[in-house]
Amino acid sequence: PPTGRAAAAAAAGWHGAGRGPRAAMNVQRVVRACERHVPESVLRDPSLLTAELVAPIRKELELLTKSDVNVLEPWHWATAAAPRGAGQASREAADVPEATVNPDKAAARLAGQGQLAGKPQGTYYLHIAETKLFSIGVFILPPGANIPMHDHPNMCVLSKVLYGQVDVSSFDWQDYSQLQFNKLRGGVATPVENGAVYREGDVKLLFPRSGNMHEFYSPRSVRNPLTGEQEPGVGCAIFDVILPAYDEAHGRSCTYFSKLSPELVLSAGLDRGLAFGDEAGKQELDDLNDEEEKVANRTTEAGASSLVSLIPTVPQSFIVENLN
Repeated sequence: PPTGRAAAAAAAGWHGAGRGPRAAMNVQRVVRACERHVPESVLRDPSLLTAELVAPIRKELELLTKSDVNVLEPWHWATAAAPRGAGQASREAADVPEATVNPDKAAARLAGQGQLAGKPQGTYYLHIAETKLFSIGVFILPPGANIPMHDHPNMCVLSKVLYGQVDVSSFDWQDYSQLQFNKLRGGVATPVENGAVYREGDVKLLFPRSGNMHEFYSPRSVRNPLTGEQEPGVGCAIFDVILPAYDEAHGRSCTYFSKLSPELVLSAGLDRGLAFGDEAGKQELDDLNDEEEKVANRTTEAGASSLVSLIPTVPQSFIVENLN
């Protein structure tokens, strides 16, 4: 991966041509903010990843727009009706925006062999830049798509919605001292958000011990905040800044999880007590069951809240294609 100035140069080359100096500059400013404000010490001490540390990055991220990154809703799935190899006239006839993300690649594919127009609806990833201290890219989801529950061990993530709406549920482990065990065998988690709504321009942050596991859902229909009426969803694009980058060799691997109630985990024999013959573990889970009933009666701004058990899994219907 490019490092230092090379990362900023890679970001400029990613979309600078065809978008003008301002668009290239705005993405480069996010990259350079990461270079300037993320010290190597975060690799050894993730507690340094605080809101204060990432504030300069968030400031630059808040200035970023969908036009800077060159993604326009409803993006490539809306071009599916256009014939393969269609040009601008066909796109105008179809009343859809030109699907250009990387002018040197994505636009060429659409105007040339029409590879974007022929792609199925799915989740796509546009890689921008990466060093050992950060990774930057854009996830693009069609209506009805999701990114399943996954973690960011000892990491911080800043996510900006470039267009559309995304519904987010996030969780924290009840016991982060068991992080590696939980990644392998699962554990009990506490909800932080339950279907919280983020719209174009919103920025969401997570930290090593605050909302560290989350899932994204792009709704098929959304509520118009002005009229209150339901309208078809346009999908969403999410600009992600990950600090530091995933690195399995250094304990920062990505694990996906399924949500189960503690009762189901106990009956399936997947809890810590049954796995290791630990009676104390069984009693702990019984206590959690009691606590779950109490917590379930309380609500948060995001909705109903209750303890859940997260079990490592392989997402069956989740495919991300890198368009770069």
